[in-house]
Amino acid sequence: MHRSWRALIIAILICSPALITAQSTAEKVKVKVRISKDEDADAKLRPMAMVRSGDANLMMLRSGEFDVRAFGTLKSSLDLYDRTKLTYLRSQEPNMKTKDGKEVKVDALVNFSGRPILLGHNSTDGMATLYQQVLDPGLVGQGKPFEPLVSWEMKLKEKTAVVVSAGSAIRTPYLAVVSSDSSHMLVASPEIRDKETKQGLYLMAVVDRDLKVKWQRIVNVNAAARSSFIEDMEVDNAGNAYFALRSELEKDEAKGTDARMDLKFFVANAADVKDVKVKLGGEEYPVSAMLEHTADDRVVCAGVYGVESEKKWKVLGNFLAVFKAGSTESVNTEVIPFTGTGLEGESDDGEDTKAEAKDKGRMSLNTDVIAVLPRSDGSFFLVNEVAYVYTSTSTQGGQQVRYVHGPIQVRCLEKDGRERWSSLFRRWTVTGSPVIGPVFCAVYDDNLYLFLLDSEEMAERRKAGDKISSKHIRDPYSALVSFDAKGGFKVKPVLKGEKDNDFISGWSLVRTGSSEYFALGTEKVAGGRFLPVRIEFSKEATK
Repeated sequence: MHRSWRALIIAILICSPALITAQSTAEKVKVKVRISKDEDADAKLRPMAMVRSGDANLMMLRSGEFDVRAFGTLKSSLDLYDRTKLTYLRSQEPNMKTKDGKEVKVDALVNFSGRPILLGHNSTDGMATLYQQVLDPGLVGQGKPFEPLVSWEMKLKEKTAVVVSAGSAIRTPYLAVVSSDSSHMLVASPEIRDKETKQGLYLMAVVDRDLKVKWQRIVNVNAAARSSFIEDMEVDNAGNAYFALRSELEKDEAKGTDARMDLKFFVANAADVKDVKVKLGGEEYPVSAMLEHTADDRVVCAGVYGVESEKKWKVLGNFLAVFKAGSTESVNTEVIPFTGTGLEGESDDGEDTKAEAKDKGRMSLNTDVIAVLPRSDGSFFLVNEVAYVYTSTSTQGGQQVRYVHGPIQVRCLEKDGRERWSSLFRRWTVTGSPVIGPVFCAVYDDNLYLFLLDSEEMAERRKAGDKISSKHIRDPYSALVSFDAKGGFKVKPVLKGEKDNDFISGWSLVRTGSSEYFALGTEKVAGGRFLPVRIEFSKEATK
C-alpha cells in the first residue's frame, strides 16, 4: 500500500470514532433464495444454458435436442427474465441460419466480454465451421443470422443417438468456456473418430474478446481408445487451453482388466499441445478430474486418484495440481488421501458411530470431485460427493434409471494443497432425474454454502449419528448448508412453502455477480416446469 494512502486511512480511523464502531460490529450473512412464480413462460423444456444478459436480465436457452420429451419439439428458444423480479419478459426463436441460408445446429449460449452470444455449427463442403450470433440483451427485434467464428478443414458426419430416453440429448454439442477476465473463449468439438485410422480427433480454437481467432488446431488423442470425451476444460487470461480427456481403452490396451479407462491432461496454445503428467507415484492413477480458472489467473486441476483392485478401480483420495499464472507449467502435485480425520489441530468429537464410519468408508467407492472453489487468500474449497447410477427393474419387467447421491466431503485446502480442515455431511437420496439431487456449491465472503436435498427425518438421524439411507428422504425439501471457518456447519430449509415445496435442480450454479448466483428450479421432484432461482447474499450488522 502506498504511504500516503496508509497515512490517510490512519487519520480517518483516529478522527472517526463512528467508523471504528461500525467496523467492529459483527456482520451476519443473509441468504435470500427465490424461485420465479411467473405463469406466462412455457418452461417445460429444461434449459441447456443460462447467462446474465445486460444489467437487468437473465437469458435462458432451451432446446428440444438436449431435452427430448414426448410433448416437446426439437426447436430452440431463448427466454428472457427480469433478474431482480424474476418475471418472465419474452421469448424468441433464434435465427438458425447463416447469411447465405445455411442451416446451423445450436450448441451453446455464453456471456463473453459482457455480451450474450449464441454458438452453433455445421459441416459442409469438407469444412467444419463454428458460428457466433451476438444477441440483443433484451431480445428486441428479429435475431441476426449466424456469422462464421472459426473453420477447420475436416469432413464430418453428424453423430446422433439411435435410441433416446426421455429427458436426454440426441447429440453432443460443442463446448465453450470463458476465461475469468472474459478476454478469451475456448471452444471444442465433440470427439471425431476416423473409421479408417481409428484416430480420435478434437477441433479446438481460442478467440479473443473481439471474436478474432487467436489460435486453432486439430488435437489427436489415443488411437487405441474406443472412444473419448473431454471431462473438463478451461482457458487462462493469456489464451492457453487446459483440458482433461477421458478415454475408454480397447481390451488389449487395458491388458485384459475391467478398468479400461485412461485419464490424461493436456495444455494447448498456438505453439503446441502438451501431455501434462500428473505424478501420483506407484500404481496410483487419476480416476476423475475437474479444472477451475481462478481470478488471479491460476488454473487448478483437482480430482480423485485410485488404484486398480481386483480388476476394478478403488479410489484412495484427492490430488491437486496448480498451473502457474499465465503459463503451462504446473507445480508439484499434492496428494490428500481419504482419511476421515477431524479438523487440523483439533480432535474429533468422540469416536464415529457405526453409521458414520460406514459413510466415511464409502468415500472409497464412486466418489468424484464436484467443485473446486477458490478463496481470496489463494486457498481452496474442495467438495467431494458419493454418487452413482443404477437401473431398477419392476415386477412387470419395466426398467427405470435411478440417480443416487450420498455423503459429501468438504475440504479446505491451503494454497499449496495442504489440508486445513475436512468435514463430512451425511445424506442419501435417490431420484429418477439426473438434475434432482446433486449438490450445488457457492462461495461468498470466503465461506462455503451448499444447496441440496434434505428432510426432517434425515436431519434428525444425522444429528443423532444414526444410520441414514435413501428411505429417510421422504417429504424432501431443498436446504442450505453453511460452513464456518473450522468446518462446522448449519442447515436450514429454502424454497419451503406451507403447502408445497420447490426444488433447486440442474448441474451447477451460475454466478452472475459477486453476491449473486442463479440456479434452475422445479416445482416437483419429478416433472414440472424449469424456472430460474435467484440466490442473493448480503450482510447485515449485528450487535
